Amino acid sequence: MTKTALKILLPVDIAHTHPEMFGVLKEYLPLKDAHVTLLYVREEMPAYESMIGTMADFPTDLPNQIESRAKTVLAELAEILKPDCKEVKTLILMGPSAMMIESVAEDNGVDLIAMAPGSHTKVAQYLIGSTCERVAKHSRITVLIVRQPDVKTLRNVVVGIDGSPSALDAMLNACEIFSLKERGAKITLVNVVSVTGIIKYISPPAFVARVEDNLMMSGEACLAEAEKVLNDTGMKDITVKLKNGDPETELIAVANELNAELVVVGGQGRSALEHLFVGSVSGKVVTHATCTTVIFKSPKAPKAPKSP
Repeated sequence: MTKTALKILLPVDIAHTHPEMFGVLKEYLPLKDAHVTLLYVREEMPAYESMIGTMADFPTDLPNQIESRAKTVLAELAEILKPDCKEVKTLILMGPSAMMIESVAEDNGVDLIAMAPGSHTKVAQYLIGSTCERVAKHSRITVLIVRQPDVKTLRNVVVGIDGSPSALDAMLNACEIFSLKERGAKITLVNVVSVTGIIKYISPPAFVARVEDNLMMSGEACLAEAEKVLNDTGMKDITVKLKNGDPETELIAVANELNAELVVVGGQGRSALEHLFVGSVSGKVVTHATCTTVIFKSPKAPKAPKSP
């Protein structure tokens, strides 16, 4: 990903458009050369629409009214963005929201999906998840979740470092796309040592202590490597923090403590089945972080062709 000529997909909920997120995008991203697509996805609900269509005085052309409203909203939002972007297009599709967003992003070679989280209850998030959370978890494309729309500066950035290549890629991509060096931003690198509960439960305390010691040494090495990589890019204001506990909880706690404007994590775009069983730090950060979050996805190798 580069910081010029970005292709950005902005999914829009016409009931809650979140135009305030554009201020964050204009401040954080290099939009002057960006190609932006505003997308509205209408989810088909035949049984529900059939039921309400039988009510007295209810409009019989509900689908047309929704599409008309979507066109109006997208046109209004496009006018807001056009002065700051190279190109702004609008697109209306029908289907499952998260799946259509991911499909459009991949089919159009999008670099970044930018979304604002809706207002969902904790129960609803637990049972079905929000569209933002689903896209952030499963999309192969980098996802920016915009929060704190009144924040207009980008000076404090927290980066999760776990020793994986995707974490280093996320760190470097963040420096590039958000111009962190040019901003003089402060970067805090965080590694969290975490021994799972089941190991703690079934293992002798001495064994658990040795595992934690080894993980602490490994964490220190990961942070030292990441700090060196940042130094080599010219970044100077760098702090490292080694924590012990639940990774997403500790990462969010550091961000809150520092009043960070951005949290950066790497994500591998796991399948729904993997998320069902093992979850994801990036997915939990998207759900619970109080500041803007970016989940950088590492490029995936193309599938090998099937043998004839």
